Amino acid sequence: MKSWNIGITDYVKPPFSIEQTVFGSETNIVELNWDSEVPSDLATIRSLDALLVWHARIDERVAVAAENCQAVVRYGVGIDNLSVGSLEDHGIVVCNTPDYGVEEVADTTLALIMGLHRGVFRYDEEARGYETGWQEHVLGSLRRSRETVVGVVGLGRIGSSVALRLRAFGFQVVGFDPYVSAGHEKVLGCARANSLGDLQERCEIVTLHC
Repeated sequence: MKSWNIGITDYVKPPFSIEQTVFGSETNIVELNWDSEVPSDLATIRSLDALLVWHARIDERVAVAAENCQAVVRYGVGIDNLSVGSLEDHGIVVCNTPDYGVEEVADTTLALIMGLHRGVFRYDEEARGYETGWQEHVLGSLRRSRETVVGVVGLGRIGSSVALRLRAFGFQVVGFDPYVSAGHEKVLGCARANSLGDLQERCEIVTLHC
């Protein structure tokens, strides 16, 4: 049975226990420790069967040097840091991870919107300077969620997840994404803007997911 060699260019932090479990104990995980730029010495990747990439840039030099590589897989959705054409020209399959961080990003987006909408950050800043009492009206009037319109630019996995969360909190939601079919906004329970300008005019808060 062949022992696979899987290289990991960069990462948040080791160990790679999840990768090892997925690929099996016979797989050799190679920690490359690359930063955003490709190193000059690429001898270590010649025997690799696949590359797992986070932020490192994978260019023509990597495609040439990784002569045994069959696939490059991105830890994430976007593949802007991968020279897809060069890799495919050398017979290397390029993959991304479409559902990477969808819930985490959507939850964080909602938390930030609520923090701004309800004045949480300002209250926190003001409260740190209080010596006595609690100035509950220091920010003036705050609008109810159902009276507030939020624009979501980009209705892919993350944008759609954000829209659903906003609707659950009672916000009015307007979405804009020229690449999704008409009617997708109805599934999410939001309105559809005709353009970015249209969305900007209708919304008090705008979040970008494109």
